[in-house]
Amino acid sequence: RDELNIGVPETILINPNIEILDNTQLLDFEGCLSVPGFRGQVNRYKRIRYYGINEKGESIDRIAEGWHARLIQHEFDHLNGIIYTELMSKEHKFLTVDEYKAMIAA
Repeated sequence: RDELNIGVPETILINPNIEILDNTQLLDFEGCLSVPGFRGQVNRYKRIRYYGINEKGESIDRIAEGWHARLIQHEFDHLNGIIYTELMSKEHKFLTVDEYKAMIAA
């Protein structure tokens, strides 16, 4: 899903914080290097604010929506020892990468 990363700034964020700006959650697939070869459906908040400081000690304070918000929440979870599979419910799809590619190609 590299095409979705367009416009998402590469960011180093120290002592990050997240604030939920919209309680609407969107269901979409995620993958992770911690669970190689799989994709799973996870609900994430649609719109968030994230803030902290960068490697130069400068403040970062941004609003993120959609895929950008999903990426931030995914990475923030890692800091709390959570991987996306722990957020999945029984109803959510968990597919191999090949199954996922076949599904989106159909």
